[in-house]
Order: sequence, then structure tokens, then C-alpha cells
Amino acid sequence: MPHSNVSKNEQESFKQLSKLISNFKPNDIEIVIKQEQDKQLIENKANFFRNEIHAVIIHDGLSSLFVTINLADLHSSIVIIYAEKEVNINTLILENFSTATERAKLSYLDPTVVAKYFNIIIEKIIEYILGYRKSEGGVLGEIKNYYAIIEYQDQGIPHCHILIWLQGASNLIKL
Repeated sequence: MPHSNVSKNEQESFKQLSKLISNFKPNDIEIVIKQEQDKQLIENKANFFRNEIHAVIIHDGLSSLFVTINLADLHSSIVIIYAEKEVNINTLILENFSTATERAKLSYLDPTVVAKYFNIIIEKIIEYILGYRKSEGGVLGEIKNYYAIIEYQDQGIPHCHILIWLQGASNLIKL
């Protein structure tokens, strides 16, 4: 067995660092470079979100619900409306619609199509289904607050995690 000057702790530290670096995305690296050039504290987004959620929990108590929304973006017929330049909705018939494979190809060629579709659907879910900031509320009743984070899967498909605080729900911290 070859002799190594690297301790087990250093090896483990290197493995952890390698794993962290392998998860970097180009945008993350650009942000860190800009923060370094501007002599700013290099931020960890995960810590920022965690601190923000802790602040909301201190203010509103524990959330009532945790929901994950994962739309079938690439299989949605609506995606084609964003992907094609001109679609006449009045004359649109099923036989003329693109297949799921064609929609997936269009989405791959223009990722903004999926992002635009996902953003609109999430906004409408929050507005109409949750009824946030509506006096009558939504299907769950009146929403006191919510906190949403959008993440992307390996294929670049977005999904959303939402913590929801229902008005009038018991505060588990105070119980």
C-alpha cells in the first residue's frame, strides 16, 4: 500500500468539498466571483432561505401545510402555445396539436417556454386555488401566509415547494 501524507480527515474534507463544487451551476460561480470582486460576504443561498423561513416561523408559527407542485410541463398542451410563434386559439383542434415528443423538443430548444408556463401556472395556483390575499380565501380557506421555493430537477424541469399558513389554524409552537 502506498504511503500517503494526507490524513483521513483531509480526505473526508476533500470529498465533501468536491461534492459541494460538483453541485455548482455557472450562475452560482458568477455570483461568487462578483461578490468577491465587490468585497462582499460570499452568501450561501441555502442559509439565506433557511434564515428567511425561520423568521417567518417566528412571526407566524409552524406552517399548516407543506405542498410540492411538480407540473407535467413537457406534456402540457399549453406549452405549445408559448413555443410556437402564432397559435389561433379559436381554430385550434386536437388533430393539429403537436405530440408530447414535439412539445418536449420545443421546450428543450427554448427552456424559457417551460419557465414561462411554470411561472404562470404557479401564480394562478397561488391566486385562485390558495386564494392568497383574497378576503374569502381559496379552497383551503383563508391563507395567512405562504413561502415558496422553486427548484430545478436534473433535466431542468422546475418544481415548487410551498409552506402554507392557514388563518385560524392552531399555532403548534404555542400549544
